[in-house]
Amino acid sequence: MIAVTCSPAGPKLDLNYSMPTPAPGEALLRVLLAGICSTDVEVAFRKYKGGFTGVLGHEFVGRIDALNLKRDKDCGFSIGDRVVSEINIVPSFSKSTNYHQRAQDPDRSVLGLINRDGVFAEYVCVPIENLHKVPDNIPPEVAVFTEPLAAACQILEQVHIKPTDRVAVLGVGKLGVLICFVLKACGKDVTAISKKGSHFDVLELRDIPTRKVSEAMMDMKEGFDVVVECTGNAEGFNSALELVKPYGKIVLKTTMAGMTHTNLTAVVVKELTLVGSRCGPFDAALRMLSTRHVVLDDIKKDIYDITAFPSAISRALMAETLKVILRVTPTSSN
Repeated sequence: MIAVTCSPAGPKLDLNYSMPTPAPGEALLRVLLAGICSTDVEVAFRKYKGGFTGVLGHEFVGRIDALNLKRDKDCGFSIGDRVVSEINIVPSFSKSTNYHQRAQDPDRSVLGLINRDGVFAEYVCVPIENLHKVPDNIPPEVAVFTEPLAAACQILEQVHIKPTDRVAVLGVGKLGVLICFVLKACGKDVTAISKKGSHFDVLELRDIPTRKVSEAMMDMKEGFDVVVECTGNAEGFNSALELVKPYGKIVLKTTMAGMTHTNLTAVVVKELTLVGSRCGPFDAALRMLSTRHVVLDDIKKDIYDITAFPSAISRALMAETLKVILRVTPTSSN
């Protein structure tokens, strides 16, 4: 099968990668579309999780091609169902039973990131327990956003944001834009803050206020109650420390390689709460898409056939790019 793999030499297109076989309790999925996120780029060029080898990718929508049931009973899924999958996979002996537990299971593997082939391929195998059906009214070009949208929803699972709280999303790249959409949809007073102002037009169309970092720092009379840091760089945390008010909360979404030099004294002096935030609830993300509380149909997407992966990842590296999607299965099969 066709797959995009990662090795010490960098990412490459493999036209003869071995087909996976589902283990008991797993489904074989035909990948329809797969999204390239910033973490994929970091992994591809050995800047994050530098020891990973195998198939890249973890954001996708697919169809069930085969089911290998552990026992002869209804699993709730059928051949042909459109599905998305949580990315954290635990062994059969694990006691983890929900996404919270699987995300922190010490024995987990992670699609396209840790000890598990990902979704930049024609087929992928995942545990049936990780699957979620995609409602019929969500097109594949939108369903492919489920994983990052779930990560955005996770913030509201972890942090209580009062109606009077002012929230800043610092860094409005691929994930930051989705976080702004989710917070806005839930009635939060959110402001998008970015160094360069990329994607401000997308946010302003949805009546989300925008500010450049330099402007926000100069004009700030009082800090924000909550700052969501998703800049993708080490300096983002230092900016978040300046933007948040005393007794406020900083939600950290950035993952990166290397050390971060920061003044933790400010955390103590301002008596801040720090929250690390990662994977989130797929059911909430799918519900938001199905009810159109979050609308992504009009988001600019650059779609490439998987065989054009070199061009696709080059496009993903450009700051002005909001989302690059790989078409793995022809449109007629979606």
